[in-house]
Amino acid sequence: MATQRNVLCGLTPRYPDHYRTPTVGDESYLASVTLNDASGDETGFDIQVTANKAAGNDTALKVNQTDTASGGTSKLIDLQSDASSVFSVDNTGAMASSRPLNAGSASVFEDFHGTWTASETLNADMWSTNAGSGTANAAATTIANSLNGEVTIKSASDDGATSANASNITGINLGYKANQGGLAMEARLKIDDIVQAYIFVGFTDVIGTTVEHPIDFTDGSDTLISDADNACGIVFSGDATTQEWCH
Repeated sequence: MATQRNVLCGLTPRYPDHYRTPTVGDESYLASVTLNDASGDETGFDIQVTANKAAGNDTALKVNQTDTASGGTSKLIDLQSDASSVFSVDNTGAMASSRPLNAGSASVFEDFHGTWTASETLNADMWSTNAGSGTANAAATTIANSLNGEVTIKSASDDGATSANASNITGINLGYKANQGGLAMEARLKIDDIVQAYIFVGFTDVIGTTVEHPIDFTDGSDTLISDADNACGIVFSGDATTQEWCH
């Protein structure tokens, strides 16, 4: 097992047998390293930094590039494999990668800033919202001048069929499955009535064109029931015996 390090410290190079003075057209302060032990792990360059400070900041590695003149793309970092770039950062901070960044995850985010209604095609390409057929139901619309962005959906005041009295907002399609790995979501919400209220936040198996209660309680009990065949989330119901959030 071997580690070959080539470091320029001040004006005096350490490990001078592996240090190379820059030449025009091929400028490199670190010479090539060949890892050829018959067995064991090897590392070409290993930088170890220990910070033990009573005050002040510390930086393990700083790269500063000053472009007095540059006839092409200036890269702060360019990681290559077999002479082909696999990841780079240019002098504006833009990153390029041969594979998608965060390839193991996907994110959907909405802050509800601006004016948004279900009929606007830009947002309707991502979200689905629907209101039941009861009295005063309303699909999702934004609230003007709300702090941090806010959207409201309104249910009916009647105590009857879910399809009539509920309203919802969901993603426009069923884009994920539980067996793909961990799923997570965050939502900031508030309600104006905790006595006659039902809220479900989470994942379910239909989009907003179907108005349902994915997970609910039997009226006057703490027995869970569901409209959905597959759902996971948090739920609150004013009709449950115990007035608490559950999941």
